[in-house]
Order: sequence, then structure tokens, then C-alpha cells
Amino acid sequence: MKNDDELMLVDKYATKPLLYFFLFILVLIISSIVYFCSTDDRRHDHITLILEKHARVIKIAPFPSQPRDLAVYWNDGKTSIWTFNLKVGDSVSKNKGDYILYIFRKDSIIPISLPSQEKWTVNSLF
Repeated sequence: MKNDDELMLVDKYATKPLLYFFLFILVLIISSIVYFCSTDDRRHDHITLILEKHARVIKIAPFPSQPRDLAVYWNDGKTSIWTFNLKVGDSVSKNKGDYILYIFRKDSIIPISLPSQEKWTVNSLF
């Protein structure tokens, strides 16, 4: 029969592979979280760059499914939720490959930097 010292030695060596396994799993989980968070930001930036919009506001009304949000009706036939201060008759211009959206009002041009905006805001513009 084994004495207590031998059992202790066996237990000590048996826990080492288990510790390495859990450490490996922890590193895998943390690296996955970091990777997916950084790719989400890059995807958002890419989407912002490839979008293009040149339209005029023809109507602003409460959004049918979300009455507290405003729906903007564009002259190109599209409707979108809008969070910026727009008025009927304003023109919006965003070129492909540019991060700046321009709002043209009667006597002024208002530039808006899109990367500083929320992700859902940018995606709801177009």
C-alpha cells in the first residue's frame, strides 16, 4: 500500500496538466474576445467608407414602428431613421471612401464626422 507521501506526489503531478489545460482555454477565450471586438470596429469603418448617399429631405415624420424616432423620407424613395438635426429641403451628401457627411442647408454646410457617431446611427442613415 502506498503511503501518504507517495499519494501527495501523484496528486501534485496529476493537477499540472489540468492547470495547463484550463490556462490554454482561458487564453483562447480572451484572444477570441479581443479578435472579435477589433474586427467589429474595422467592419464598421469599412461599411462607413463604402456607403454613398446624395439625396434631399422631402418629409420628416414619426417612424411608424417607433413613434419616438423620426423617419426621414428622401427624394430617392428611401426612408431611414435619422438622429441628426435635419429640416425639409436639406440635402445630404456622402461620397464613397469619405468619412464626412455634409448637410447642405439654404445658407450653410454642416460637416458631420461619421466615425465619431454610434454604429447603429451610421447604419440607419442609408
